[in-house]
Amino acid sequence: MMSIIIKFLILLFITTACKINCYGTRSKIINDERQNNEKGSLSINQLADCNKGIYKGSLQAAKRRANHTTGINQPESWHANGPEFAGIVVHRNNTGGHAKIAVFAPGTVADKQYSSALISVESGEGNDFNLMQVGWTVNPCLYKDNEIHFFLYAQGANGEYCWDNWCNDFTATWGATELKFGDILTPSKVGEYTQNKVELSILKDDETGRWYIVANGTTVGFWQGYFFSSLNTQATTVRFGGETYTPAGGDSSPPMGSGVFKPGWPSLTSYMEYVTINPNHAYGFAPENPQTIETRCYYVADVGNTKWFQGLGFFFGGKGGKDQDTCVY
Repeated sequence: MMSIIIKFLILLFITTACKINCYGTRSKIINDERQNNEKGSLSINQLADCNKGIYKGSLQAAKRRANHTTGINQPESWHANGPEFAGIVVHRNNTGGHAKIAVFAPGTVADKQYSSALISVESGEGNDFNLMQVGWTVNPCLYKDNEIHFFLYAQGANGEYCWDNWCNDFTATWGATELKFGDILTPSKVGEYTQNKVELSILKDDETGRWYIVANGTTVGFWQGYFFSSLNTQATTVRFGGETYTPAGGDSSPPMGSGVFKPGWPSLTSYMEYVTINPNHAYGFAPENPQTIETRCYYVADVGNTKWFQGLGFFFGGKGGKDQDTCVY
C-alpha cells in the first residue's frame, strides 16, 4: 500500500513539474483554460494560426509606412497582398488617441480575413516596431462567427503579438457590467438616424508611464509595461479608420465599415467623430491637417469639423472587391 502511495506522489510531482516548466506557471495554465472556455472552441494553436497572417500583414503595413515619403495631408495608397487601410494618420510624438466610432455590420467576411474599425498607436521601426489597436472587428478565424466584436490587438518587443484576453501583460479592470474584449457589439441599423457608437481611448499616463484603454468612459485595463519596447516611451504615429486583411491569393477583399461609401450619409456610411490625440491632457486636442490614406477599394471623405460630426470626424469604408473595377462606386 505504501509503495502505491509513493508512486502516486512521484507521478503527481512529475506531472506538476511538467506543467510548470512547459507553461511557465500554474496560473497561466488556468488562465489559458479560462480564456479558451470564454472563447468557445478556439484553441491556443488556432489563435496562433489566425495571428500569423495578421501579424505578417501588420509588418507589411509598417514597412510601407516607413518607406512612404508623401507630404502631409496628401492621399496615400496602401495596397498589397495583406492589409488595406482607409482613414487619417497623425505623425507626431503623442500619448494616444480617442474617438467615437459608429458600429456597423460590414457584411460577410471570409475565414482568414478581417474587417475592423480602429484606433492604432504605433512606434519604432523594424524589430522595434510596436503597435496597440483597439476598436471593433469582424474576424471569423479568431471568433468563429461573423459578429462584430470589441477587440484589442498588440505587437510588442521581440516580435511578440497578442489578442484580447491572451495579452498576459494587460491587466483588466472591468466589472461585470462593462465592455470586455471579445464582447459582441450591436450594429447600427442602416438608414436610421441614430447610430450605435463606441467611445474609445488609448492613453499613456504621465505619472505611471502605463498605457490605459478606456471604453465608454470606463477604464478597461492597463499594460504593466514589459510587453512593449519603443511604445514604453511614447507613440510616434496614431491611425484612425478602417482596416481589412486578405491573405495572399485571396479572391476578394472584404467590406469595410458599413460596406457602403456614401459621404454625407451617416445613416449609411461608417464614420468616426470626436477624434483627438493626447487624450490624457484635458481630453486632448484635434489633430491639425492629418494625413488622409485611401486604398484601392476603400475611401475617406469630409475630414474635419463638418456638420455631420461632433468635433473632428470623417467618413470611411467601402465594399471591397476583386479589383479596381468591381469596387468603384
